[in-house]
Amino acid sequence: MQLKEEYNITTVFSVKGTSFRKVDIERAFKHAHTTGGMRLALVPEPSNIEDPNAIRVEVNSYFVGYVPEHYKIPKGVVCRVAKFGTYPRPHVVIAY
Repeated sequence: MQLKEEYNITTVFSVKGTSFRKVDIERAFKHAHTTGGMRLALVPEPSNIEDPNAIRVEVNSYFVGYVPEHYKIPKGVVCRVAKFGTYPRPHVVIAY
């Protein structure tokens, strides 16, 4: 994978909870098509009652799901490259 060669550290994970966020995923891709860009953000949710360590995945400011619990994204890490895809199922690729 080119990201791994270029940035040396790559994380790939399936986004959790996307079946509940289909409308927002469609809106995020429609927005990307209209503007020609896609911005991915990983947003900590310390106020999440079920999991105070939860990290929300947003694409173009649309909430599309969560980082799975078993993935540990280092605090303060700067993502140099981030991509969101839906094939074969919603996933995120991050290079630090």
